[in-house]
Parts: sequence; structure tokens; C-alpha cells
Amino acid sequence: MIHTDKSAWLTILVVEFIFAVVTHAVLVRYWTYSLDAELIRTPLRLAVVLIYWWLLRDFIRSQPIESSTLLHPSLLFPLLLFLSVPLLVGDLSYMTPATRVVYALTSIAVALREEIAFRALIQNLLAKRFGSPAAIILTTLAFTAFHIGAIPLSWFAYGQVVIASVLLGVVFARTQNLWLVVCLHTLYDALWSATPVLSPPFPYSVGLVVLSVALCGILWWGCPTLRPTHRSAGPA
Repeated sequence: MIHTDKSAWLTILVVEFIFAVVTHAVLVRYWTYSLDAELIRTPLRLAVVLIYWWLLRDFIRSQPIESSTLLHPSLLFPLLLFLSVPLLVGDLSYMTPATRVVYALTSIAVALREEIAFRALIQNLLAKRFGSPAAIILTTLAFTAFHIGAIPLSWFAYGQVVIASVLLGVVFARTQNLWLVVCLHTLYDALWSATPVLSPPFPYSVGLVVLSVALCGILWWGCPTLRPTHRSAGPA
């Protein structure tokens, strides 16, 4: 088991490099968004989760969250806005019902793998050194780079990745509750499988606006965590 920050960083880099190489080698003959590719990626994601838990579980911590905090309008409303976006703009009617069910279920593995790596490990390690605001920004850059080639090359696809990463980063920074961000990530991804809800759905530009409003609400709620702390100079 790993106990030092330096060893933790080295472990993360090695695991992510191996994951990228193995995933590329295994999926080279498959279309990125095919069902076969998703079924192959899922056990690889779960393997990464197990490796991180085995080697870095001392770094993977989750604080309890009170129901009064979770249900407070200042947090609940922007989270509901965030989760509404797939239902407002999504249209996966080109997929078979069985394929959509599979994608909804594999959302659990996606959220576990990404939130443990990027929030519980990378963001927390960065926050120790640079503070929460810088850690959220740097983690978002890494999170966005991680999705290059894995999502469509469009303003909406990358816009939602950036906004979702900052939003989840702020929620995690203030609550330190890993399971909350895992659940939010899972629900956001899984809800796409329930679309289309509207006929026709709203354009993606509306989705980005709603995501931006949700992010503003979360930033307002998270201000106490994001505000720089000032050390007292002590008695003269």
C-alpha cells in the first residue's frame, strides 16, 4: 500500500498510462462508441478502481454529509438543473433499448473510475499543495484531456465535460463526500439513456446555458470553500 504523496502521484501516472495503452490496444479494432467497445472498457475501468483501492485506499476518503445540507435549496436547485440537461437536450433514439440499458448500467463504472481518480485522488493531492480553487482548475484540465478521443469533437461535448468537472470539483471540495459526486456523475451519464424525453429536444446551446446556470449556483454555494484563507499574524 502507498503512503506518501510522491508515491501516490507516481502510482496514478503509471496506472493511467497503462490504462491508456491497454485500452487503445484492445479497442483498436472497435468503433469508439460501439456497444462492444463499452463492454470491453467497463471491466478495464473496474480494474483501475480495484488497483487504486488496493494501493491508494489511504488517500481515498469520504466524509459523511448531512441530509439537511444535501436538501438545502442552495445546493439542491443547481444540482437538479445540472441533472436536467440530458433530459432537455438528449436524443439517443438511434440506439436500441438494450444498448441504452447497458450504457446506463456502465455509467456506474465510469463514475467510480473517474471520481476516484480525479476527485478523491488528483484533486485532493493538488488541494494539499495549491488549495481548492487551483486544484479544481488543474483537475478540470486533466479531466478534459482525459476525454480527448473518447467523446465527440464538439463545443457541447467538451463544454459539458469542463462545466461538469468544475461543478463536481466544487461539490467535492466542500463536502469531501466521494459518494455524492459518484452518484451525481452516474445519474448525469445514465439519464442520457432515457432520452429522448422531449420531441424535439432543445438544442445543445440551451444545454450549455442550463449547465452554466447550474455551475453559477454551485459556485455561489461553494464560496466558503473556495475563498482563500488568511493566516492570522498573531499578537504583536
